[in-house]
Amino acid sequence: MTSFSVNYIKNDKATQNNIILKKDIVIKKEKINITDIKTKNNNAIAKIVKQANDKNKTKRLKIEEKEKKHKEQKEINELQIKWQYLMGQTDTFNKFKKSFGLNNIECTDYGFSLRIYAPTALYIDELEKLKPYIETEFACEFMYKLRYTETNENAYAEAKIVHPNKVKCNSIPFVPYDVKPYEVYVGVNVAGESIIKNVNIYSHILLAGQTRRGKNGCLDHILTSWIHSCTEKEIQLYLFQCAKKDLKKYQNCKQVCGYTEDLTEMFFMLEHILDDMKNRSNILEPMLLSWKGDNIFDYNKAHKGHELPYCYVIIDEFLALMPEESDNKEMKQLKLSIQSQLRAIGQHGGAVGVNYLVSHQKPEKLLCPTFLKNMSNIRICFGFSDSVCSRIVLGNDMAMGLPPRKAIIYDGEEFEIIYTTDLQGRMERYIKPNVLLSHKTIFDDLKKIGEKTQASFNDNKNKGIGDELTKDTNKKDKEKFKEQQEKLKLKQLQEDLLEQKKELAEKEKEMAIRDKEFEKEKKEQAKKIIKFNSQRKTQQADTFKKVEIVKETDKTGLSEEEINSIVETNKQKNKGWVDWVPPTPNGKEKTKK
Repeated sequence: MTSFSVNYIKNDKATQNNIILKKDIVIKKEKINITDIKTKNNNAIAKIVKQANDKNKTKRLKIEEKEKKHKEQKEINELQIKWQYLMGQTDTFNKFKKSFGLNNIECTDYGFSLRIYAPTALYIDELEKLKPYIETEFACEFMYKLRYTETNENAYAEAKIVHPNKVKCNSIPFVPYDVKPYEVYVGVNVAGESIIKNVNIYSHILLAGQTRRGKNGCLDHILTSWIHSCTEKEIQLYLFQCAKKDLKKYQNCKQVCGYTEDLTEMFFMLEHILDDMKNRSNILEPMLLSWKGDNIFDYNKAHKGHELPYCYVIIDEFLALMPEESDNKEMKQLKLSIQSQLRAIGQHGGAVGVNYLVSHQKPEKLLCPTFLKNMSNIRICFGFSDSVCSRIVLGNDMAMGLPPRKAIIYDGEEFEIIYTTDLQGRMERYIKPNVLLSHKTIFDDLKKIGEKTQASFNDNKNKGIGDELTKDTNKKDKEKFKEQQEKLKLKQLQEDLLEQKKELAEKEKEMAIRDKEFEKEKKEQAKKIIKFNSQRKTQQADTFKKVEIVKETDKTGLSEEEINSIVETNKQKNKGWVDWVPPTPNGKEKTKK
């Protein structure tokens, strides 16, 4: 073979390889283009599908909304029809046949929220009389609050028709409410809404109820919300555990300034709080003199960055502070002195931001000091098996027979039903961030101050406060202490007598009012009887009028002979006429000749 043929073969192979490479490249490009097209198509299809799904979703949502609105409108119409029927059955109308009207009706998870307006000559207060009828007719719990318009011309009731089956309040998971330092979260109402009270308006709290009825659950609502929402600069807690160990879980929280289970330490801690109250009143005095405010809320508003913390004294099971027959003299004096300290806090603590929260198991007259009830503006009463304790706390028997975890709260203005939510396994996560293992209480701080405070603490112990009364105490100190305790006893007796006199005076007033009402009723009944008798006489006179008897006269002008002849002619005309002959007494008929 020549060199030319060899070169030609080599070139031919090279060209073939190039052609194959080009084909591979073209095939690869085509593959890439196909994959790109596929991805583009897939993306386009996905977009189209997504748009279609979105459209379907919006359509579905619109349809659901329409159905929901239609259903709600139907329920509202049924409510109005039932309401009109009820007003008609109870005869609740004015002279123009107008009754209470329902407005701003909204369907809610618990039932209905609405406004009720009263027509002329009907009063909103009459809703209280209609309440039992409304609750039976609608199978609900009816609650309302009186409201006024901006011009104060028309009053209306902001009402709720709550179906308990729809809202199971005790099963609602507990979540602490984000309270301010002066707010108290006590639980939820019938509609599942949180109930918050302001201690600037309603200072001091009394929490009552039998065992296993929900007192501790309510206390956990309050304390957990405070600890979760407020810092140690905003709030100070002093915990006194008189029985059990329910408050012990809070003792290492940084907001807790003191925790004790000993009555002697309690006395000393309350003395410290009373001293703090004096300091606070001195701080507020310049503001009071300059007419810029008279309480801690006004001070904190005017001194941002230098606010005073709100102080709360929590006492669990107040029954342990009542003197018993088995107590010795020193223990009785100790308990009475603690009660006098609490009385001082109740009288002067609210304005300076020091409030107490007392839990009581059996608030009977002999076991509940009068100051505790009278100075507690917020009263929460769980169930009692009898009506005595309910009447002492609330003034009525609304708390008698209440089921567990349901209570009545009274703030001086209105009564409201509250429930405690489900706390199980939920408190720890909200308390843990505020727990300090090396937490120091008031006792640790006082020990650092020096020997004077420690000596005063020991003196208080040695003065007869508690069972550790030493033999080395001076007789003068003992006598002084006894005199003070006797004065406290006399004061308490005087206060009790004054309150008893007030109660008797109120009862006398009530009796006088009742007597007046009874006399009015008597007079009204007498008037009604007189009216009724007078009406009866007139009816008899109307029914038994004298009837004038008028003799009928012949107005034809014919004589008897002429009349008889006319009769005879008429007889002859009528064929088969037979005269009627009356029967004889013997039964034989007379035949006319």
